[in-house]
Amino acid sequence: MKYTISLFSIVLILVSILCIGVSWSMYNQLKRKELEFGKEKALMIKEKLDIEDSLIVLQQTIKQNNTVISSLEKENIFLTSNVKQLEEETEKTVSVFTEQLEKLQQENTILAKESEALKKNPIIQRILTTLQGDKTQLVQQALENLLQNLEAIKAGRLVNLAPIDIIETSAATALQTSPSIPPGKRGEILSVDEKYTLIIINLGRRNQITTGDRCLIVKSGQEIATSEIISVRYRVAAAVIDGLNTGFSLNDVQKGCSVVVKE
Repeated sequence: MKYTISLFSIVLILVSILCIGVSWSMYNQLKRKELEFGKEKALMIKEKLDIEDSLIVLQQTIKQNNTVISSLEKENIFLTSNVKQLEEETEKTVSVFTEQLEKLQQENTILAKESEALKKNPIIQRILTTLQGDKTQLVQQALENLLQNLEAIKAGRLVNLAPIDIIETSAATALQTSPSIPPGKRGEILSVDEKYTLIIINLGRRNQITTGDRCLIVKSGQEIATSEIISVRYRVAAAVIDGLNTGFSLNDVQKGCSVVVKE
């Protein structure tokens, strides 16, 4: 009997120790699980905060993009308005130039008829024949003097007509030019359109001027600008100013300035 009780006591003690061991093991496992859960929870909280930060950044980016889009839309409206205005101005400009071109064509037709009529005049034929000689510049100067005297006579003023003498001279002396200005056909500006940087000069087809010719604009013996011939008529030509020398502006290009069309 005592042996049985002792054995039972030992069994109970062993069972108790086993239960305590199992309980301690379960407790440790629960602690580990709790720690792991705490870590996972911390990671989830961190991820949530990161997501919230990302959302805030994304919202700010969207707001900035909306602001940029709004600004671009306003700029697009402004540019569209400018394009329409430019188209209207271009149409007006084309219309004006078309009218001027038609007028010039009509004038050219009239001048061509007058020229044909003048060519049939015996006196004009003799003058043209004389101008085809080697002393063209001297003949032109003599003719200009003669025209001035004729105008004075027409106005009622008495003048003494000097005899016209043709003096032999070399071509280099007759065409002598300033060393700072390159040789070429010389004329002057009749009008200036600063808005479209256009000039009208008193040289035309009669002076062998052609579209695309380059010309210099000269003022007080200085080159102030360059231009290119874009339209030619019998007596006049139109050129667009495409370059200004240092120290000069469009305001310096004025009526009366000299032009030299490069040969």
